[in-house]
Amino acid sequence: MWLFQKLFPLVCYSLLNFFLLDSVVSNSFDTSFQLSNCHDDERAALLRFKQSFVIDRSVSVYEGAYPKVSSWKLDQGGHSNCCAWDGVECDEKTGHVIGLNLNSSCLFGSMNSNSSLFGLFYLRKLNLADNHFNFSPIPSAIGRFSSLTRLDLSDSRFFGQVPLQISHLSKLTFLDLSSRYDDPSKKWLLELQNPNLRSLIQNLTSLEWLHLESVYVPSTVPEFLANISSLKWLLLANCGLYGWNKNLTGYLPEFHQPSPLTWLSLWDTSFSGNIPPSIGKLDSLQMLYLRRCNFSRQLPSSLSNLTQLIWLDLGENHLGGYIPLFLQNLTRLTSLELDGNQMTGPIPSWLGNLNQLETLSLQDNNLNGYIPSSFQNLSQLSYLSLCANRLIGPIPSWLGNLTRLVHVYLYSNDLHGSIPHSLSKLMNLEQLHVQDNNLSGVVEFDMFFNMRSLVDFLLSNNNLSVLFEQRSMNATTSKFTHLGPNSKLDVEYKYGNFEIS
Repeated sequence: MWLFQKLFPLVCYSLLNFFLLDSVVSNSFDTSFQLSNCHDDERAALLRFKQSFVIDRSVSVYEGAYPKVSSWKLDQGGHSNCCAWDGVECDEKTGHVIGLNLNSSCLFGSMNSNSSLFGLFYLRKLNLADNHFNFSPIPSAIGRFSSLTRLDLSDSRFFGQVPLQISHLSKLTFLDLSSRYDDPSKKWLLELQNPNLRSLIQNLTSLEWLHLESVYVPSTVPEFLANISSLKWLLLANCGLYGWNKNLTGYLPEFHQPSPLTWLSLWDTSFSGNIPPSIGKLDSLQMLYLRRCNFSRQLPSSLSNLTQLIWLDLGENHLGGYIPLFLQNLTRLTSLELDGNQMTGPIPSWLGNLNQLETLSLQDNNLNGYIPSSFQNLSQLSYLSLCANRLIGPIPSWLGNLTRLVHVYLYSNDLHGSIPHSLSKLMNLEQLHVQDNNLSGVVEFDMFFNMRSLVDFLLSNNNLSVLFEQRSMNATTSKFTHLGPNSKLDVEYKYGNFEIS
């Protein structure tokens, strides 16, 4: 979950970078500034569109936002080539406006079907992401753009029912209506009830990218969605989706044929039951994100077919059994998140062979035994969470060799022994949580004070004595934002020695 929160807004390839995803989404097509002479009527339509909005720099939140329409001006003679304007793309031969990229352009105001935008009849690409359209409905006139191949309205503060007219855009390959608008009173801004999901996309047979995160879709996942042969990216997170079977529980559809799908995200849905074995047919998948659903039982062995996977997140479900051996086939994984399940048994040593891992999250299961020594092979690891299990043994000293570590969470286990001095080599470490174990011995706190990035260090509920040099006490309390509850740094002081409860 940490990786998703940190990286989801950024996408390029690093399918692990959620800032990367927003970058791809918000800049969903490249605008080339052609020097064709634009048509007078289209130039006038663009100027009227500009004048219908207020420029408010606070409404576009993504890095690099600026008002692109500021460049839309006439010269002293009342002329200007709109094909050279920022965000405008024209056809080289005809001069017609075929692309409009106004993502993150600080536009504020309502829009309806009378907008001059809909006079641009030749549009093929339209990106209005990360603006604020004042919670107005998506205009039904959007259906006039019969040549549209890419439509990005993500994070644009439209509100209400998605119009059926979008289903008329049969040439669409890219459709993004997602929202990450942060307002508890408006969990969903857009909804797909009438038309429903099936009605909206059944004619969009060329779709490669469908992103409906936080669009309210109170329906089942249509079976035919699994058979759209062009679909590569499918993101349906936080949509209110449900399914049905004999027990009225959710389900993933059976996948009857191989698919070019590379991203599948259904997090925070009501799906339950098992992950179907047919998911192994999606052998182009690079990202599988099924966090916070209600899947149970054991993982299907067909997951071993998904050898292109880079990101596998099955956290916060009800999956049980041992961590299965067949996952060792997924050698390209950079993120493996199985936290918040009911996994049992020891942590398998073969996980150390997945040496591309940057994120490993196994917390909040019923895992036991020692931290495998093979983990010292995970030289790319930046996030390690093994907390809230039943692990025993010492904190291994070789952990200090994993110098890319930024976050280490080992709390709420039964670890014993001292905190190894080798951890002081982790100069990138920002968070170290080892509270609620059976650790003992003396900790020379200065070794952590010298770690330039460490600000969050939790030690409480162990049997540790922490030794400070007196001159560093004030500097220590200002450096660390959190030393943990019950740390008693301000209670007991004996010759520079602080007791950590």
